[in-house]
This record gives sequence, structure tokens and C-alpha cells, in this order.
Amino acid sequence: MPTTSEDSVPSRLIVGRLPAPQKSIAAALQSVSRDQFFAGLSIVLCANGIASVVPELVRAVGAFNALLASFNISAVVWIACFAGPWLLLKNDFMEDLTATDIAGGLIVMGCALAPMGKLSWLGLTGLSLYIVRNSEAGTTRRRGALILLAATGPMLWGPLLLTVFVQPIVRADAIIVADLIGTPRFGNMINFAGSSRAFQISTGCSSLHGVSIAILAWTTITQIFRDRPSLKDAIWCLLAIFAVVAVNDIRLSLMALYPDYFEIIHGAPGSAIASWTSLALILAICLFGVRREIFAPGQTAILKGRTPISGSQCRLLPTSEDRRRSGADENATA
Repeated sequence: MPTTSEDSVPSRLIVGRLPAPQKSIAAALQSVSRDQFFAGLSIVLCANGIASVVPELVRAVGAFNALLASFNISAVVWIACFAGPWLLLKNDFMEDLTATDIAGGLIVMGCALAPMGKLSWLGLTGLSLYIVRNSEAGTTRRRGALILLAATGPMLWGPLLLTVFVQPIVRADAIIVADLIGTPRFGNMINFAGSSRAFQISTGCSSLHGVSIAILAWTTITQIFRDRPSLKDAIWCLLAIFAVVAVNDIRLSLMALYPDYFEIIHGAPGSAIASWTSLALILAICLFGVRREIFAPGQTAILKGRTPISGSQCRLLPTSEDRRRSGADENATA
């Protein structure tokens, strides 16, 4: 990515211009690459966003039960929060920080320090978009940023969409369920089969939660195993979304068909079975989509080696093999 402005001047060239108290900070920043800086910010934002939901849940159900429930955060979100920074750190090129990076980092840290967890996910959205804009297609930097951007879906944007457009979203589930089992409906109210009683589909039963998880799982898996996903990969994403919607609406249909078992199907047993079934289908479909890369490791994007950054101020970090060769050369010289 060619750069010509003063903003792209390497930090090591401006350390000497700074007052003495600031030189130590500048020297510390000089030793950190852009990818390390971005990874550190993303880790702080993810940790703060996740930590914001922990205390309330622990008070409600206890620490042990909250831990068993993974703090009501999908396993896919946990994986994405690890995979994103991991991919950012896979780059072997030490590219220098810019003044814009540092200024943006300060803004993002302000989001992380705010006492609202949602602001951390908002900050992660901004950081991910900035990284995507300042990276080349197929690089580990962009792929890691895309995973982190997708992670904000189930944690911020999905719930926000559900809040703003709650009626159209839950009504869509009601229409599907009513058509499946042939019972009357009114808005998001569905009649039980053979009865005048009805139940209401609320936000907690919406398929949108699973859809955001399916998109995140597809993004994470494809970005880990493929450096340049194609439009054909979107088919697997659509299949995963279809599977999630199908599982959720089948569960809602069973509630309407068997009112005597409503509490079981709607409660913990039915909810857990539906969640694990959806997760298994999502992972199976997405992994099947990258089966060639999984069973042909030489073609896996994460194993293809270093990704250079064109036109940037960067230097290659030595690998363990490079260090071994250097040590062998020194011994031979001695």
C-alpha cells in the first residue's frame, strides 16, 4: 500500500524530535508493529465487551452455572475473538506504526475504557473497518479484521437490528411457522393446533440470533482456511443460515403442535437441543465448504508463508529457521 504523506514516516525517524519525557513512549511504540498494535487493541476491546456481561449473569445464576453456559456467549464468538488477533499476529513483516494508527488507537481505547460494553463492540467495528481499509486483499491482516468485524454482529448489530425492527423480524418467523403447521396467526401470535389459545413469538425466539452466528462462523472458517474466498463460498453461508432458521422454526412449530409439552420445548431442554443442533449444522456446513483446504494442508491459507506488504515501511522478522542458520554460520566462522 503506497504511502507518501508525513503520516507514514516510521516512528524511529521522529523519536529524536520529541521532548525527553515522551521519548520512552515513542521508543516503546517503535518496537511494536502495526499488526501487534492492532491485535493488542482488538484483544482489549473483545475482553472488555465480553466482561461487561459477566457480572450480571454471575449474580443471576451463580459463577459455576454462568461458566457452564459460557456466559451466554456463543462458542463461535469465543473462537472468533481468538482467531482474529491470531491472524493479525501471523504476519512476519514488521511494519511501522503511523500517526493515524496511534490517534485511532487512542479513540478505540476510549471506547474500551467506557463503562458500557456495547461501546467496546462499537470500537471494534471501527477498528476492523480501519484495518480492512488499510490492508490488501488476502493478507492475514485483512482476514483477521474481517473475522473481528463479523464478531460484532451477534454482540452488537444483531441485537440492535432486533430492537429497531422487532415486529417485522418476529412476524417473519410467525408467518413461516403458521404456514408450516397450518394454524391461524395474528401478527406474531400463533394459535396452538386444535385450540383457540395462542402463544407469542418474542425477540428471544427470533431466528436472527442464529443468523448472525452463522455469518460469523462462515466468516471465521473461510478467512482462516482461504486467503481469497470467492462468491461461491457465499452458497455455504446461505445454507448455514437456512439451517439455523429451519431448526428454530421447527422448534416453534413443535410448540404449537404439542401445547402440553410447551414448557419443555420452550424451556432449557428444548432450547439447549436447538442451540447445539444449530451449532453442529453451522460448523458442518461451513467446514464442508473448505474441505479441500482442510484435507490438503499445503493449500491452506494460514500455511502459505509470509505475506508481503507492498510499498510500506516494513522489515521481515526472523523465523526460528533463520536464527538457527545464523547461529550455524557464526559457529562455522568461529
